[in-house]
Amino acid sequence: MMVKNFNQFFNDLFTELNPKQAKVIRGRFGVDTGAEATLQEIGDGLGITRERVRQIEEQAAKKLTPQVRDKASAFIGFAEEHLTRVGGLRREDCFIRDVAHHLPDGSGIKHLSHKLYLLFVLGGTPLYYEEDDEFYSFWYVSEAARKPLSSFAAKLRELFRKHDKRALL
Repeated sequence: MMVKNFNQFFNDLFTELNPKQAKVIRGRFGVDTGAEATLQEIGDGLGITRERVRQIEEQAAKKLTPQVRDKASAFIGFAEEHLTRVGGLRREDCFIRDVAHHLPDGSGIKHLSHKLYLLFVLGGTPLYYEEDDEFYSFWYVSEAARKPLSSFAAKLRELFRKHDKRALL
């Protein structure tokens, strides 16, 4: 089934968790604030160690994964199909914008990128590449879709390394 009300889906999702698990997942993924909290920050707030926060996060994820895969499989499938149609990968901000257009309540969802990140991580797909010195963050469908980008970037680096960059401008 397709998720009809994304905010309601998330509210329902967290009812499966005890309050500590919900606080950890909400904090770690930034679904309420738009900023991911560190293990230390959450641990300090709960009076527990970073390791205990990590364990609670893992337990909560195991509890939520089957529910996400069951109730959001059509939506996750749609996201994968969209990525496949646009070449297998898409910069994060563009992908989030694309997906939001297909949610009935997409424009009214606070911290949508954080909620989608949680949903896709729990669903196991699509895959996420976190921003680094070479690439903006992006979503992709498979390693086969990601490899050409890495190969292209390596060729560009080599080209610039071998030639005076100013001569190419």
